[in-house]
Order: sequence, then C-alpha cells, then structure tokens
Amino acid sequence: MQTRLLPPGPENLELGRQFLLQDLPVAFPTETVYGLGADARSEQGVRAVFEAKGRPADNPLIVHLADPGQIGECAEWTPLGRTLARALMPGPVTLVLRKKPTVSPAVTAGLDTVGLRVPDHPVAHAFLQCCGFPVAAPSANTSSRPSPTTAEAVLEDLKGRIPLILDGGPCRVGIESSVIDVTGDRPVILRPGRVTAEDLAAFAEAETYELRPGESPRSPGLKYRHYAPACEAVLVRPERRELLEEAVRQAMQEGKRVSVLARPGFYAGEAPLFSLGQTVDDMARLLFFSLRAAEKESDLLFVEAPEDSGFGRAVLNRMRKACGGREL
Repeated sequence: MQTRLLPPGPENLELGRQFLLQDLPVAFPTETVYGLGADARSEQGVRAVFEAKGRPADNPLIVHLADPGQIGECAEWTPLGRTLARALMPGPVTLVLRKKPTVSPAVTAGLDTVGLRVPDHPVAHAFLQCCGFPVAAPSANTSSRPSPTTAEAVLEDLKGRIPLILDGGPCRVGIESSVIDVTGDRPVILRPGRVTAEDLAAFAEAETYELRPGESPRSPGLKYRHYAPACEAVLVRPERRELLEEAVRQAMQEGKRVSVLARPGFYAGEAPLFSLGQTVDDMARLLFFSLRAAEKESDLLFVEAPEDSGFGRAVLNRMRKACGGREL
C-alpha cells in the first residue's frame, strides 16, 4: 500500500473521509499526539486500525468528535460528565461514559464504557467536521513504540500500512490525553495527562485508578508496554542525579553508545545530550520526539525524570513505561 503524506487542505480532508468510509485507517494530528483514525461505527474499520498498529484487541480505543455536543450520540451523559465537558473540552482530555450501540464493540474491547475526546487542534477539528461521524483513534504508531508527535514519525512506523497521513506539524502537548472516568459522582483518573488531579479539584476530588492483575484495561495505556525506544532506557530520578556521570562512563567503557535525555544543566559529561527543554511542558512536548531521535544513535539512554507532582506525574508515567521500569 502506498502511504501519502499530504497537507490538510479541504480536498485531502475529504480524501481522508473517503478512506475511512472504505475502512482504511488515516493518521491525523491532535494537540497531544498523532492519531490513527477509523469510523467508530464500523467494526471492520476499527479492526483495520488494530491490524495496522499490531495492537492487542483487548486494548480499547478513544472516540474523537468535532464538538462536545456529539457526545450524547455515543454515550449516556452524567451530571459530572456534562460539567467537565463544559469546562475542559475541547482539550487534551478523554471522558469515559456508558456507551450507546452507535459505537462498535470493537472500539471498547467489550467494555460497556467508551472514552470520548474533542481535540483542541485546528486540523483535527476540520477533519472530524469533514467526516461527520465519530472517529476511533489510538496513537498512530506501531504498538509499544514511542507515540508520534510529527507526521514523519507516523510515516516511520506505518509506511505501507495506511494510505494517508494528514500533516499538521508538531504536536503542541506531546503526550496522550488524560483519561477520566465520569460515570459516577467523582472523577477517576484512569490515565494521567495534561489535565491533572489539581485541575479537577475545582469540580470534585479525583481518585486515581490502578489496573488489577487479570483485569481488562478500562483505558488505553494501562496493561501493555508502551512508548519503548529501540534500545535500553533507564530513568534517572532527581535524587539519583549524582550517579549519572559514573553510570554513563561505565557504560561507555563497556563499548555502548550512550545518550542522555535531559534538561540543560542536568548532565555535563561526555555522552550526547538530547534536550528535553526547560519546563515540564517542554519535557512532555519533546519526550517522544527525543526518544525517537536518540534511539537511532544509542544502545543505552538515560532519561531525566521530572518531579512526581502536577503535570510532571503524567510525564513520569510515560517515562517509566518507556524505560520498562528500569531506574538508576
């Protein structure tokens, strides 16, 4: 299959819509990461997304909409859901509600709930408006790889597997949306993201969910390894920073190609430094891009961890998964 990377003009948005109606997945940008879309009403289209990614079928997808008003077509509203939708959408947040039959069971991996999102990105909005139907979309990468924040990263993973990538430039946020269960009276954070527990405190005290052994995941990003570069990666917490230079030196003496992903000033040794910017927002925006750049030149990556609070908690979540739990 030929994969075309095209600018998001009206003709190409319509081309993308036609591909979805033919059950062929299309990649498009959002403010978080690039998504790989299918018509959420079509079981065949949704299964084509799983096949293109090599994604396990029990890992649910998120449904993307052009407007919060469309949520009622896909799910049963709750008072909490309405409140958070008014306050947070469009934006980098996914709300989980009881699903309606409109959504294919393949989207939800057999769950009776569905995650719904309204992206805050002009290209995503234009594409979803053009489609006029709900679009189920995980990140547009092969399963377990770092999520794509540029069209080129999508092409790197999915060339020959999908017909079209709509190029909307680099993603602004850089890690996936917060996933929040709003089926009850209190929000339950299933996956951390840019919308934090501190942000939700204005509405209700949030709980944090942990997947139990043997349980089906209620959100993407819970059960399987994610975000992994094609080399070994090790997390470096701030309190362990003094061990970094010696660990780099030892690995280089063993003949390994070593790189460090960090903010300026965190590391000043001999290994190449891939910048994570200055702030936690920078770290989120640059993390997956830097993982993909560094893996091409490295056998071992050391990754600076942010503080475990606020938005840093979500960035740390992605880093831990990318490093497979390995820490210095």
